[in-house]
Amino acid sequence: MKVFISWSGNTKAVAQAIYSCLPSLFDDAKPWISTENRSGSIWLPEIDKQLSDTDFGIVCVSKQNQGAPWLNYEAGALSRKVDAKRELMPVLLVDFDDTVEVKGPVTGFQMKFATLDGFYSIMKDLNESELGPGIDTDILRKRVELIWPTIDAEVQKVNSSHGSQDVKKRTEDDKYEELLVTVRDIAETTAILAHQRWGGPGPDFKLSDHDMRAAAKAIGDVGRGCSVRNS
Repeated sequence: MKVFISWSGNTKAVAQAIYSCLPSLFDDAKPWISTENRSGSIWLPEIDKQLSDTDFGIVCVSKQNQGAPWLNYEAGALSRKVDAKRELMPVLLVDFDDTVEVKGPVTGFQMKFATLDGFYSIMKDLNESELGPGIDTDILRKRVELIWPTIDAEVQKVNSSHGSQDVKKRTEDDKYEELLVTVRDIAETTAILAHQRWGGPGPDFKLSDHDMRAAAKAIGDVGRGCSVRNS
């Protein structure tokens, strides 16, 4: 049973704690955590490879990282993998007080607060899923209670950090720049894969700065339009 754990920025240690503890809960659990190396030419094919046999995903979201391009890219890739089985891609809310504070694509999935009960609920869903081990719920609860302090220690660090409480408000230019990086990485990776598989544009193919900025602005305009319609 493979579990894909997604993180960004200040939820890295929380994700790593979950990664380390999962085998203590389920003997056949095979957790996979994303690395720091997220350059497009390496990362996009790696996501595709790891998702090919992923059964369950956990997305670690904080106030600080909920707008991060890579977190939302991974969440989108996971959502396509699990399709309609939304309980198979829970969102762990690390430092939120209310779900109304959460923004972005992850709001469409099951959200649980990073508490003992919230984490147990996620593990219970995993246990009872089609490919889950189906161990006795009393045993599972005891196991979760044993490993939770390790995860909670990292959760509390995020909660108490200055960065979590005082997040700098991003300007529209900041958002476009983040999208620009993502568009560039996706374009370069697509060119490499097209060249390898179908003899398309060579691996040195590059979008012009003008084209990349236009694409980033278009993505931002679409996202802003969706936010207005959903408000």
